[in-house]
Amino acid sequence: IIDLSLCYGYCGDFESQTLLFPISSCFGGRWRIQPKVTAVYMLAINTICTWLLHSAPTNKLPACSKLITYYGAQLPQSFNGFVEPSRNSMARYCLNSVSEIRDSSRMLLHGIVQRMTDPMRLSLISKWKKRFCANNNNKYSYSHNLRNIDEINSSSIS
Repeated sequence: IIDLSLCYGYCGDFESQTLLFPISSCFGGRWRIQPKVTAVYMLAINTICTWLLHSAPTNKLPACSKLITYYGAQLPQSFNGFVEPSRNSMARYCLNSVSEIRDSSRMLLHGIVQRMTDPMRLSLISKWKKRFCANNNNKYSYSHNLRNIDEINSSSIS
């Protein structure tokens, strides 16, 4: 980032949504800054448009649907230099207390995974498999802890 000039922003109730408004750029500034910024912008736009789909008059629904499609699918694939949204940030928003934000983040996270190359996707699967799958040799694995609980329960019953 070359220019760190002041910009305005918005912070929702209980910090449920933070949105900065940097000066617009003909070079696609906010989509090229960093993954966290891209995640916040895509999530804000998608959340607002999804909410509008549920509350807008019938004649406005196609416009909302087109905006969701554009920002969720077309922009990332067609914009040269687009920085993918942060998977970790998007995953954290999946746990947000606001249902519209949760739904939007899940949809956007799905799109992020779909745009990944096969090697990237396999690497992500491998990473999570190591943490959660039963064939893990880690003594602190989830399945090992479940077996220990079962053994404790069966010994206390007999």
